[in-house]
Formats: sequence, structure tokens, C-alpha cells
Amino acid sequence: MYTVNSTYKVIHNMRYPGLVDISFQKIWKLKIPPKAVKLMWRLIHNALPTIDNLQRRGLGLDSDDSHCVLCNEHPETESHLFLSFPQHFLQYAHLCYNQEEREKWDTIRSAITWCIWQARNNKVFRGKNIVVEELENNITFTSWSWLRLNKKSFSFHYDLW
Repeated sequence: MYTVNSTYKVIHNMRYPGLVDISFQKIWKLKIPPKAVKLMWRLIHNALPTIDNLQRRGLGLDSDDSHCVLCNEHPETESHLFLSFPQHFLQYAHLCYNQEEREKWDTIRSAITWCIWQARNNKVFRGKNIVVEELENNITFTSWSWLRLNKKSFSFHYDLW
């Protein structure tokens, strides 16, 4: 039977015989929307169309337009977009003691990534200004709803989240 996953495995095995793509296997198992899985895979493989990636691929973008649309100060790179802003959301991730907690943090990281990318795209393609409080609220709701839908042990009421 044809699946995207089976095709990926064939291509991966052709390019890297004998190597297992652990990151993709881990992402594939996350209980998040398929679009978010694809976004996370592209992020891990440095394949998101950030300004930095587009310029490196020779797509002739003006270097004056290379600043991040979130802060308008630093160049837009994947590491800047996804590691600079959400530091306060991720500061406790190292305290995971078991597999279930690690899976929750993976879901939260995915929700953060998804929301930041959506806000970035809304600014770039729709001209919608980014309000940090709205972005934080969106991250909070998205992470709560993804955990609530997929984790039986997740019993936090939204008001307490």
C-alpha cells in the first residue's frame, strides 16, 4: 500500500543506506495535525522557506528585506524564528522525567513552532500585524487543545493552563 511514510522510507534508504531517521520517526508519531508534522519535518531538515534559506538557494531576494517579520531586527533564520522568541515557553523542558512528559513537551514545542510559523506567514502574505500577546494566547490555546485531544492523562482546565 502506498503511503507518504513508505515513500519517504524508500527515498531515505536510497540516500542513506542503513541509517534510520530517528527524528522523522519521532515526529511521525506525534499526535498533532498532519500539517504540523510536515512543518516540523521541514524544520528539522532546514527546508522551510525562510528568507535566509531562500537567499541561500539563490532566489534573488533583496538583502534589505532579510529581517525577521516578528522583530524586524535580526535576519530571518529558522533558529531565530523558533529559538529566540519562545525561550520562556521552553525553559522547563529539561525537567522531563519520563516518556509521557517528553511527549507532552514535544507536542508543546510543535504547537509553538506551528503558531509562530502561522503568525509569520500571516504577516508576510496577508499583511497582518503580529501582536505578541495574541501570539502567546494562540500558542497557549493550541498547545492546550492538542494535548487535551490526545493525552488521556492531561486534565488541566484551560483556565489553569
